[in-house]
Amino acid sequence: MTTTDHSPAIDRPVRIEERFDGSSSRLVRDEEGVIGVDHGALRIGTLARPGRGRAVVAYGPVDPAPGTTFSTLVLNGDQASAGYVIDSVPRRFARWALGSGTFSPLSRLIHYPRFRKRESIVRKLRYWSANRAGHDSADHLDNLAVGWFAGPDAADPARGGGIVVRSAGPFSGEVRTVGPAGPVVAFDDLQNLPVHWVLVQREQGVLCLAGSSHEGANRLPLTPEVRPLGIVPNGVSRYAVIDQGCSGQIGFSSDTRILGATVDRWDGATGWSTTAALADRLTGTGPCTTVGPQPWQCEEGEWLRSGDGLVSAAPRSSGTTALPADPGLVHLRVEVDEPSAIEVTLDGSSAVVTVRVAETGDGLLASGSHAVQLLVLDDALRWTAGPHLAGTLDLPRPWSDPSLTLVGEAAPGSIRWRDLEVHPARITLPEHLRHSASSIPLGERLVLHEPFALSGDELDGQITDGHRWVRSLGTARIVDDPAGAAVVDASRERPAPDRTIHTIDWHDPDHADLEIEGASPGQPDDEWQRSRIGVVLWQDADHHVMTNIWIDDWYESASASTFFVIDGFEDIYDAVWANLGRRVQRCQPFRLRLVSDGAAFDVLLDDEPVLHRRISDVYPRVDRLSINRVGIVTNWEWGHDTGSRITAFRARSRT
Repeated sequence: MTTTDHSPAIDRPVRIEERFDGSSSRLVRDEEGVIGVDHGALRIGTLARPGRGRAVVAYGPVDPAPGTTFSTLVLNGDQASAGYVIDSVPRRFARWALGSGTFSPLSRLIHYPRFRKRESIVRKLRYWSANRAGHDSADHLDNLAVGWFAGPDAADPARGGGIVVRSAGPFSGEVRTVGPAGPVVAFDDLQNLPVHWVLVQREQGVLCLAGSSHEGANRLPLTPEVRPLGIVPNGVSRYAVIDQGCSGQIGFSSDTRILGATVDRWDGATGWSTTAALADRLTGTGPCTTVGPQPWQCEEGEWLRSGDGLVSAAPRSSGTTALPADPGLVHLRVEVDEPSAIEVTLDGSSAVVTVRVAETGDGLLASGSHAVQLLVLDDALRWTAGPHLAGTLDLPRPWSDPSLTLVGEAAPGSIRWRDLEVHPARITLPEHLRHSASSIPLGERLVLHEPFALSGDELDGQITDGHRWVRSLGTARIVDDPAGAAVVDASRERPAPDRTIHTIDWHDPDHADLEIEGASPGQPDDEWQRSRIGVVLWQDADHHVMTNIWIDDWYESASASTFFVIDGFEDIYDAVWANLGRRVQRCQPFRLRLVSDGAAFDVLLDDEPVLHRRISDVYPRVDRLSINRVGIVTNWEWGHDTGSRITAFRARSRT
């Protein structure tokens, strides 16, 4: 274990900024020696043994005054990282040694010594051996925790509050807010992009917010905007913590990158309601329709303002108040003296969603004090009441002129609402709390549009718009499809023989924007049909990057997968990918796009970003590749293509 602690014994001044050098006031707990700094970012390498408290970066202690904010930009190694069990280490080693089968064993043996590897095969063997059958590795699904904690790690979630990313399998990562009361699901399908996590200390609890480095990312706005995910209770928390619980899947290595981290005061979030656009303690004296800062209208019975909050004055009371436009999070407390019927309704013009809060068999909320929270997503409403009640409801659209209705059925005076706060769906982060990731512009000029109207028997040798297609690797054929476009010359009984790459010359070594349109072969109910088509950035035969769609029968989700050949060697267990959930369906068309500046790349599916990496994130000793040729690939990924259709290829440049 390595521990680095530059902190004094007393609470430090509030501002702490990660400088990625020895001057940073970070605390490190590194059980396996996987944490370091390179290329202007912190790296948390792949853990051999999963578990919280083993690979931790923390900042503090600090004064936990309201408005104290931890802002960090993190590219998680894989949002779907989870523990796993390897049945046979020798078989895993044999698969690694053989690789994809593209290069002969002799070639791999010759090239391996000069391969600028991320980790040695000895490290990989240690990683695989630690996850053999009989160990408890498969039980670990929480792969990343970020938040405020009482000590410099997140080993005990009950001693802090923040977010946890949990493997959702085919739906990539599931985002949860977590605190002493337990986890609450915010959303799933978090893709493999840098995420800006923001955790704000409050008078009571922590406000959790998040944004994405990429415009169009699922569920999250482009920073500097962030969206609220939830408010979690916590005790005194003096340490801002990033805790890597596990990394990688099924034996693949994937490193996490911390691209920025700051602890500082957010002056606009120091009040009791932090970033709320509407904040009302619901206290006062008299009818809520005439008393208080926020006007209400009572449809039934009456709600009265009191020193204890909004009190029911009838056996059934129903009151409505207008909300600010585009609410993202509604949070309030309800206290009930006896089992009561409670309803909360969000009304947005034609969209009406009613939550009936109940935990007893007769549909009543038990006596006690309960935090009620409504998280408004693009297409769903997630609600929670206290530590044990939660649900998800579809949210119809359009959404406009929102209002909130509170309904209570119980003896007069036995229901009290307090501390209503409504946070916008998008909140602008102050400049001093922002961090940025590498940005790769999309191509503006269409250089080649290949519709695959082949004039010969196959793509090799075809000339389109002055560009000649060349088979740069492999023996598979792209042939004319009688139904239009082109098809991989393969079938279920006769898969493509190997990885095959067709390329054209490219004029800009520092930028390319490639897109392929296609569909998997066969019919929707066909078995054992596989798709492996994609695009390639080609420097030379010893250096290229391939991204393909993976569709197979043995997993319920497709993926966008990227493989690397560096220094003439391919380590298949360095591949990175994004599980795509329901985005790609068998036999349905898709558009896969790869945009790169040679140093970094983005993968988009139907214009939605799903994967981002720098080459140096995967291989620290490789800064960039020169893009000399571009094209399409029929890839190997635990099997070969069985006849995917390719309807178009487009190559765009910056100018």
